[in-house]
Amino acid sequence: MNSEQFTPALLERLQQAWLQAKDPIFHQSLYRAIDTSLLVLEGIGGQKEFDFLTAYQTKLTDPASLASIQPRVEWTIRQLQWRMERIKDLDQLAKDQEPELLERYCINPNGTDKKPEECTMRPY
Repeated sequence: MNSEQFTPALLERLQQAWLQAKDPIFHQSLYRAIDTSLLVLEGIGGQKEFDFLTAYQTKLTDPASLASIQPRVEWTIRQLQWRMERIKDLDQLAKDQEPELLERYCINPNGTDKKPEECTMRPY
């Protein structure tokens, strides 16, 4: 997991407490905690969190969870999937452009500067 605080186990505990809460203020507070947990997972989650949320979504079968939590989990899954795809795209772009950038800025692949005589500076 990419977060020690916001884990799938925490999400499950929050959902169970949310289902059992009778006090409307506490009930809303628990939903906000679920929402915040999902928001964090959108931003830092990886494949493990994606797999968990995909499986977790099918466990949300009671009417209250289907009406409130399931749509929020579905949104998180879509956001997480989009972010992971963009990261793959950016990684590939960086790999494709790295050789030219290293040459342009006179840098060796290990990050050290090239000797001036090795540089073939080009204007931008």
